[in-house]
Amino acid sequence: MLVGVISDTHGLLRPQVFDLFQDVETIIHAGDIGDQNILSDLRTLAPVQAVCGNTDGFPLAEQVPRQRSFKLEGVRVFLTHIGGSPQQMRSLYPEIEDSDLVIFGHSHKPLQVEDGTTLFFNPGSAGPVRLSLPVTLGKIEIEKSSITARILEIHDA
Repeated sequence: MLVGVISDTHGLLRPQVFDLFQDVETIIHAGDIGDQNILSDLRTLAPVQAVCGNTDGFPLAEQVPRQRSFKLEGVRVFLTHIGGSPQQMRSLYPEIEDSDLVIFGHSHKPLQVEDGTTLFFNPGSAGPVRLSLPVTLGKIEIEKSSITARILEIHDA
């Protein structure tokens, strides 16, 4: 299963996302969506799992949870917006102990780190440029409970 991972769009869905996610089977949005239309547009590509972020207001905050747990091809996923180091996240979210993959956003900084048997993954920000950080998203391949993740930089056309 190929999964597209995006975060911190803040109301901007770049056209390159449609090309980069054309082959994904599901999309995960890790919050700070910015506009309900972002989720609708992503759903034209694949089913979407999403959480709201700290800047998402009404009506998104009422319709999208702050965190969620689900399975993809037998991989236990924990999704939230605000993250940090694996140690910080384990103290904030005890349910991570049962997760194989933890996805978050918020910092706009891409991160991919294994801690024990858990992969912690932040796709970075695919929205407006901030703090001279690259514009990025992620792809995760799940095959027989094996997880391969990568960060992709979005370049202006």
